[in-house]
Amino acid sequence: MAATTMGNYINNERLLLLLKALVNGNSERATSNIANVDRETVARYAMILGTKAQYLHNQMARGLTTPLIEQDELWSFVKKKQSRVSPAENAAGQGEAYTFVSLAMPSRYVVTWTVGKRDAETASIFEADTRARLSIMPEITTDGFNPYPLAIGEHFGPGVDYSQGIKRFRKGGRKDDDHRYEPPRDPFLVKHAIFGAPNLETATTAHVERNNSTMRHFIGRMRRLVLAFSKCPKHHRAAVALSYCYYNLCWIPKGLRVTPAMSIGVTAHPWDEEEFLNALLSVLETGLPEKGPLSLRQPATPSRLLANGHHLRSVPSAGEPKAPPPRPVTPPPDGAPSRAPAGSEKQTPGKGTSPQLDLFEPRAPSPAASKRPEPQQLSLFRNESEPPTQ
Repeated sequence: MAATTMGNYINNERLLLLLKALVNGNSERATSNIANVDRETVARYAMILGTKAQYLHNQMARGLTTPLIEQDELWSFVKKKQSRVSPAENAAGQGEAYTFVSLAMPSRYVVTWTVGKRDAETASIFEADTRARLSIMPEITTDGFNPYPLAIGEHFGPGVDYSQGIKRFRKGGRKDDDHRYEPPRDPFLVKHAIFGAPNLETATTAHVERNNSTMRHFIGRMRRLVLAFSKCPKHHRAAVALSYCYYNLCWIPKGLRVTPAMSIGVTAHPWDEEEFLNALLSVLETGLPEKGPLSLRQPATPSRLLANGHHLRSVPSAGEPKAPPPRPVTPPPDGAPSRAPAGSEKQTPGKGTSPQLDLFEPRAPSPAASKRPEPQQLSLFRNESEPPTQ
């Protein structure tokens, strides 16, 4: 492992042990016991590694190509709950700290994340960062958060295929808006097309919600009903950046069998913790990527290419009933007279008309057919000495 300035404080082997403990959801106090270092030292190096992880992600997550993006918010808090935060503390970043996440599908690569309040300002910053890291126009699916349509329309334009999936819960007489443990309504999930022509049959946020559960195991600060919550907004953002960068480069989901970075084409092999630490120590300060032009993606469903290069996807009408399958035609039994449909009359073919053939009308056998010899029946059990039967 390359020597660094950090080696003046703790050696690289202990720093690697500290990194492994942090990305596996341990608190600072538990990490200090595992790595046998002071808790203040753990907090200092966690801040340094988290900042380096953000630089590494800014350097690698550029020009990404993904056909579908799912977006969601992951709840957490800093120092105290939102109901106990003063206006000055709220402006300083204390209280609720939502992590906005963009998950690329089917690679499961986290395109970007933004930590902040759940408001229109954070949503706009989040969508601008997502837009700057892409090279093609994706299809976006989010939940029913109100600032999303305005932010997506501002940074992606109205030509993006964007849909919302809204989950409906019953209030059940509760005095607050906490509906985590309430029964759902019927229908539970309602999908709406906001911009363009998204595929509502496949539009979902289930994968990014499952990713949120995984990240709560990686980030011990985000677990509910524990004492290991963040006390400082800067340390919270650093911990989030370190864990998401580790997830992209080192973690192998069971259903994917490769790392998300390999699946989207950022890396060629899965990284281990030692390679990840070397990259963190050697990365230089890198800012956010700049927004570039987006190319059009090839839709997966049937579409028609327009003159301006866009694709017009065929979408069936929501209220249009499906045509029933044709009924099979059963021919009448042998010898039964054929019946013409009601209201129709048999026309005699004449000038200007073509004869109509009736497939079920009995015909007289032709003279050539009567002169044909009858087929002989071969017997498999006939004695060879017996003459053949005529």
